[in-house]
Amino acid sequence: MDAITKLRSLTIAWVAALTFGFVFNAGCKPASDGTLDLLDTKLSSTKIDDLARTMDFVFSDKRYDQDEFVRIVTLGVNRWSVAETELFKNDGWTVDELDKPLTEEYSELPLVQRMGEMSFGNTDPYFFQQSAWLNNIAKRISEETNLNAFELQRLSAGDIDASVESADFLAKIVEKLNDELAAEDAVKLAEGLRAFDWVIRNIQLENDPDELASEAQEEAEAEEFDDEDDDSYEDPGLGYKRYPWQVLIYSRGDYVERAKLFMLLAEQLGIDSVMLLVGEGEKARPWCPALLIGGRLYLFDTKLGLPIPSDVPGKIATLSEVKANPELLEQLDLTTEESLADDTDYWVKSDDLKSVQALAYSSPEHCSRRMFQLEKNLIGDYRLSLSSDPSETIAKLPEIEGLSGGVWDIGFKTHRFRKKLRKAIADAAAGSDVIADKIRWHFRDEAYIDGFSVYRTGRARYFNGRFVSDGRRRTAIESFYALMYTDKQISDLGTDTLLQRQLGIRNESGNMNAFQRQLRSIQEQMRLVRRDAGFFLAQCHFDNGNIGTAANWLERWLNRPDAERWQPGIEYLLGRSLEARGEYDRAMEYYGRSEDSPQSHGNLIRSRLLKNQIEKL
Repeated sequence: MDAITKLRSLTIAWVAALTFGFVFNAGCKPASDGTLDLLDTKLSSTKIDDLARTMDFVFSDKRYDQDEFVRIVTLGVNRWSVAETELFKNDGWTVDELDKPLTEEYSELPLVQRMGEMSFGNTDPYFFQQSAWLNNIAKRISEETNLNAFELQRLSAGDIDASVESADFLAKIVEKLNDELAAEDAVKLAEGLRAFDWVIRNIQLENDPDELASEAQEEAEAEEFDDEDDDSYEDPGLGYKRYPWQVLIYSRGDYVERAKLFMLLAEQLGIDSVMLLVGEGEKARPWCPALLIGGRLYLFDTKLGLPIPSDVPGKIATLSEVKANPELLEQLDLTTEESLADDTDYWVKSDDLKSVQALAYSSPEHCSRRMFQLEKNLIGDYRLSLSSDPSETIAKLPEIEGLSGGVWDIGFKTHRFRKKLRKAIADAAAGSDVIADKIRWHFRDEAYIDGFSVYRTGRARYFNGRFVSDGRRRTAIESFYALMYTDKQISDLGTDTLLQRQLGIRNESGNMNAFQRQLRSIQEQMRLVRRDAGFFLAQCHFDNGNIGTAANWLERWLNRPDAERWQPGIEYLLGRSLEARGEYDRAMEYYGRSEDSPQSHGNLIRSRLLKNQIEKL
């Protein structure tokens, strides 16, 4: 029985139960008309079918064109919204008190202006799909029984019966290492650890955008930009360069974008989280996300790529512990034996913790009426976390000296930045060379992916955990193999009509010059896509439990001339694969390889922690 049939059956049963109750209590009222009852049943079923068909498309990993996806999903949810108008009257929805300052500050955003409406816009389908992908990832990693990815924690825990692998084995390790936790809270922390580990392995860390912007500014002549409207474009900032769904698709992000993704995964798992900022006023800066479990804030550093270690090996530190014991941060400094870099200190000091803000995640979608209502009306496998209640999260914060609560504006900032970027792209297309030069990063890192539908399909299959063939569609692994185009396939694209159809290439205008330009553009995209697909293939093997295959593939892929873009991620995942196989010395070699990697500091700390555990064996 498919999802739509299940929903239809539930609806009919529900309507029948209401009808029975009405007849039973009718007293002297006239009997209901059976024909009208049947008509009402069919109408209710149709409403549910509209929503179910739409969400089925959102959750699917079928090949889709972006415009088609947006059109179908927007039409479907709006039909449902119109059909259920009566349901939304006096629904009790209101903007959370902590969200109100942000809705005022970002009042120029169309999504904020429509916050109280029930109509869905053309950016909402991406938000649905983002939530669906994160939901599927959360479910998959929660049920994962292959625990080789957590070799460091296993070594730290010592003697634990691992004769039978099960999804709760990691919870047993976490419970032993964090003995202050009740069993049910240990399960939550274990799930949070899985989510964090998935993000670190799958999202290659980029340098902070402000660092890159300052470097670019040194190379550019300031007078080149004097005539530009200051409001027409802004450089990417820390944490708001991309929407979370783009961070997933592109598999890259700065440490704050990693934090956003981790927090949204925690949301789908039903775990409260906050982003911690340190410092006062305008000097406050993002530090790390924290999971709120058992009345404590457990610290996960997305720049290090590690949970912050406590004084017990393998134990995850809490904010209270770090504030009480400054040595926990000092131990994250690198020694001269570990690195000869100019700056080897951990970037947060104990003095920074005198003022800490704990901010709940929100976005224009999270605090809107339409997401509030849609979340309430999704059932079964389609249930998603779409709205937020930051006041409730902040109310749970423990009383810690110097800790204040609030709402993080990063989701709103992302919308403002992407709105300006869309205008800048249009300006560049209209002939503004200055703007085109400023958004070169977009064309280099994003544009070739946005126009390549089979690329996005492969990523969707990976997020949905499609590793077993159903005989009809490719698995995630098969999809990435297919994207690793040979030089011959690329050069023969002009005559390979089958491949042209697969890539959606058509000469609709009959203009051969335009068609040839299109072919050359697609050929260049194919070269970029195959470079990415090789790394994604290794991620698939690792997630599917084929750690040895992942390691073998990564060692082959590492020295390819076109793999430089993914070298830090390849070396890190190769180290993790070797660590999982018990090849600890080789793993540590790869952790220490790339001092230019943005995650180099954390990799060296991981190598130290691993070395300390090995010496105890």
